[in-house]
Parts: sequence; structure tokens; C-alpha cells
Amino acid sequence: RFEYSVPKVLFGINLFSIDPDLIFESMHRVQEQFENIFKIELPSPNDWYCYRVDTCANYILKSPIQVKNIITYLQRLDYPRKVKNIYGDTGLYFPSRYNTLKVYWKGPEFKKHDFDRLKNKKDISVLVDFAQNILRIEVEHRKRLLYMIKKYELENNVKFNKFEGYIRMADLMGIFNFKDEMKDYMSKIFCGTKSKVM
Repeated sequence: RFEYSVPKVLFGINLFSIDPDLIFESMHRVQEQFENIFKIELPSPNDWYCYRVDTCANYILKSPIQVKNIITYLQRLDYPRKVKNIYGDTGLYFPSRYNTLKVYWKGPEFKKHDFDRLKNKKDISVLVDFAQNILRIEVEHRKRLLYMIKKYELENNVKFNKFEGYIRMADLMGIFNFKDEMKDYMSKIFCGTKSKVM
């Protein structure tokens, strides 16, 4: 199993959102690098099965204070039928069997996971400053993919080749609308909530 960040493979960082069309380019790069390092020939990326997709939206705000204020506000809300986990003043997430939603301040996360690797780059301070103003909302789709595959097969009278219930990325790209799935799940979480501190 390969798990990787498409933007990190393509650009070395994951501060920016990418177009889904770049997924295949990243898959070919992963294949090329893996084969070069380990001297093992992998199947074509067209035959890779996908069991997880993470989608995200970056909200570029005017200051880190705005990012913290939004996170603090979201942390104070009750979310019916959702388990909420809070990470200090930097984020919150909602785990579930089907999707996991994460809302976090990108600045501290970027410093923790990428700063040491990138600290010798000339523009690292620009990247750190940029990350400080990002509110990241991320959805990890796992079992939701299985539901979507079954639904699509029933509605369209088709059968995909599967591995452990999952289909090839090439097929998934035809049925999975990244932006719509992201918007739909965010609206399910954030619409109809009530504040604890009213």
C-alpha cells in the first residue's frame, strides 16, 4: 500500500490545494521513484486501487488571530451525533467510520511536519508566514468510497474490478467529484449546530 500527499510528491510541500487532474502525474512519479530506489517493477498506476482519498480546502485569512478565533468558535459548538476531538487552540476533528473531518491551523502543523525538512530553503520564512494564515479543512474519505462505488454500480448497472471492495483510481476519478463531496460533508457537519456559549 502506498499512502502519500499528492502536493508533497509534486511540489515538495502541501500548503496549496491541487487540481484532481494532477493525481495521475503524482502516481507516475511515485512509481518512478519507488522503482528507482528499490529496483522493483510496479504495475502501471492505471491498475492501482484506491482505498482512501483526502480532500481539503484552504481558507487564507488575514492573520493568525483570525484563524485561532474561528477554531475557538468551532470548538465551542455542539455537533449532534458527532464525536468532537479538540487539539489545544490549533484544531478539532470528527472521526467516523465513513469520513473523518479535520479543521486545523496550518501554521503549527507545517512547522511540526515540514520545517526541519525545508529549513535550508531560501523562501522558508515566506512559506511559514503564509501557512500561519491558513485555516485548513480536510476530509478523509475511506468507507464512504465503498458506499459510493456500490451506489454507482446499482444506479448505472455496471460492475467495477475491485480489490477488497475498492476500485482502481482511474475508475474512481470517473465517479468521485472531489469538490462536491467536500462541500457535502462540510455542510453535514457545520449546518444546524448550536453553540454551548450563547
